[in-house]
Amino acid sequence: MERMIYLKQWWQTYVESIDYAGIISDIVSVMVELVMTIVVFWLIKKIVDRIVDLYFERDAKRIENRETGSLKRNKTIHKLVENVVQYTYFFLLGYSILAIIGVPVATLIAGAGVASLALGLGAQGFITDVVNGFFILLEHQFGVGDYVTIAGLSGTIISTGIRTTVLSGDDGSRHYIPNRNITNVTNSSNTTKHVYIDLYVDPNTDLKHIEQLIQHSLEATVADERVMGQPNIWGYQRDSFGRLFFRVVLNTNDADKMPVRSYYYEKLTRTLVENGVTLPVYDSRRPG
Repeated sequence: MERMIYLKQWWQTYVESIDYAGIISDIVSVMVELVMTIVVFWLIKKIVDRIVDLYFERDAKRIENRETGSLKRNKTIHKLVENVVQYTYFFLLGYSILAIIGVPVATLIAGAGVASLALGLGAQGFITDVVNGFFILLEHQFGVGDYVTIAGLSGTIISTGIRTTVLSGDDGSRHYIPNRNITNVTNSSNTTKHVYIDLYVDPNTDLKHIEQLIQHSLEATVADERVMGQPNIWGYQRDSFGRLFFRVVLNTNDADKMPVRSYYYEKLTRTLVENGVTLPVYDSRRPG
């Protein structure tokens, strides 16, 4: 009984000795500091992001004005810088939050010598990703928008980060490839391909008129970024069955080969039909 009375008196004394006002004040102070830190870091990141965006937007306009540089390289470096800014932001924000709430971050880092070896071994893959990412950028192996084949996967580059490269597959799926796995790259965007467009025509029609219509329709390729140079008009030829056709050859990237062929075949065919040219029923397209 006496022991229970003693414990009760001790608990009352302990509760009465607690400085509730001081605790509440400390909690409020920490919360205010946390909120202010998060807001300040958020504002700084927004400012840095805007500066980065303005720089690369200006660089892109300079490239579009045909001064110098590559638009794809601009996009690639832009994505990489955004990733670096984001990683730096989260690291500094996390460090500041832990310091505010009283976690001895500096002591933990200094005393992490025992775990540093294990962390270093675990970080080997990350370091390899980062190093490979910078070499890919410096060597211009590929850029955002390029059509490539990496590790057996084909598609268009969406972004290149310090750890991974994101590839949009032909079926619309996204592939996240660690940079350390990028050992062989086939960049088809840097390869010029010929696109053959064969327009079968009736030998009894006005061939000169047809040729003029085709030449006039092809003038639109000047503004088409997918088409390299001027169209090569090979004129009239006959196939192995003796059928007459008019051949046009366009130069484009491998990634744009099928879209360019489909677009201009439809465009030229529509032009002929709209101008009263009757196309033979045996019309067929050959693979380029």
